[in-house]
Amino acid sequence: MSGTASGHDTKRSFDQKRARHALDCVNEARGKGEFDRYRQSAKGLPVAILINGLGQALAAEYASGDKGRKFLANHLACWLLDAGGTSPYREQAGKEEGDAAVRLLNCVVKQDQHAYLWAQREALVWLKWLKLFATAADSSGTETPDDADGKRAAGDG
Repeated sequence: MSGTASGHDTKRSFDQKRARHALDCVNEARGKGEFDRYRQSAKGLPVAILINGLGQALAAEYASGDKGRKFLANHLACWLLDAGGTSPYREQAGKEEGDAAVRLLNCVVKQDQHAYLWAQREALVWLKWLKLFATAADSSGTETPDDADGKRAAGDG
């Protein structure tokens, strides 16, 4: 078990950062009114990525005209453009303008295959977390872990 001398580790693992980002995205999406579509898209996007590749799948989500799907495309792109500071697109993305999904698509067509394959793998791992949290916070009003912790801290739960 890793940690400091006091037994409290302040550094989070990369997977914890990935999970935290996905949870924050789900919590944000819940307040936007298109959560059912967002959640449904989160379930189907990994298959679309495996069949069509990241670029085509992300472009289809973004261009769908559906607010929930576009929101998901931007959330995924935000993670892939930074990925806790490890993204091969990070430098290029800073030079681009527009929504995160558009910036990522611009980076995808300008970078090499190694970067593309990294992004595709990372998208699938991030989406596992997002699907887990989105399913837990379905439209029936189920609380995500952050919501429940906040109520306990406030003495409401």
